[in-house]
Amino acid sequence: AKVGSMEPMVEAKALCNAIFAPPSLVWYEDWKLWVGLVGYCSIWTKWLCRGLDWTFESKAVQCFSLDLINLHLLQYTSRGILMIFGLLLLQSAASIYAVYSPHDLLKQGSFTSYSTYTRLGGSLVQACWIFMGQLLFAWFYVYSLYSSYSDIGNAEYLFWFAGFVSVQMTMFFARGDSQLGHTWNVNQAIYVFSNVYRLSFLIDGDDEENSFVVGKSAWLLRSIFGFVVNLVLRDFVGYSVPILLMNFHNPIDCVIYSVAVNFIVTLDDTPTQLYKVRERQHEGYSDYRLRVETKEGIIDEEPP
Repeated sequence: AKVGSMEPMVEAKALCNAIFAPPSLVWYEDWKLWVGLVGYCSIWTKWLCRGLDWTFESKAVQCFSLDLINLHLLQYTSRGILMIFGLLLLQSAASIYAVYSPHDLLKQGSFTSYSTYTRLGGSLVQACWIFMGQLLFAWFYVYSLYSSYSDIGNAEYLFWFAGFVSVQMTMFFARGDSQLGHTWNVNQAIYVFSNVYRLSFLIDGDDEENSFVVGKSAWLLRSIFGFVVNLVLRDFVGYSVPILLMNFHNPIDCVIYSVAVNFIVTLDDTPTQLYKVRERQHEGYSDYRLRVETKEGIIDEEPP
């Protein structure tokens, strides 16, 4: 009975191996490369010409096409992980170009923080510490991927396919509450950096006298941290999950790691905080301290 119960799993693995394993020793005879390129280029042509629509159908085609290209790179090159990372960097650049538009926070009047890196009343030292922690875990993750696939012949393509169906298009992409957290808002980051000397901020619900300012160097650091973690690493984790899962041979390992890997890019997540944005009424100099008006004048004070 035990052998019989395993037969569907064995058959599913054999079917996926037959479909996704390298069909030839010659790279240009691999169907995955050409199908992936056609699907990926078609979707990006549409997005660049008509704007990003982020519909489930478009994202599914784009994601599976990129997964096929990534799998081909792993099967036919010795530095597939590095090439995949470079491809994702180009995709991030294209995404920024496609979504960028002038952003006026003063006119909008407020913005919402989801991350330690935009938690303006918080400690900059803590933000640096969290960033270093995320970079360490990201390094371990990339190193593990790079060192695990010297022998691509042992890959489980059923788990690779599950990474697309059950993780990428179920947990990560084309949904408003992605398990990868929020994408870094490049438009907002550029506006604040360009206008930081004009802006003051106030936590929603606080009195006006508790407004504070942010230094340009502090915002630049926060923006670098947010860009690296919540855009570059977020994309790498999101699109490399099938590669991670096909390294396992036990189905329960596939399940456990598929729901655990996203924590790398969500360690900086914080409860939602609304900040009001105002025209600065006086010159400030503190990077991350609150400016509090007292009878003795305006003093700097560590936030609670």
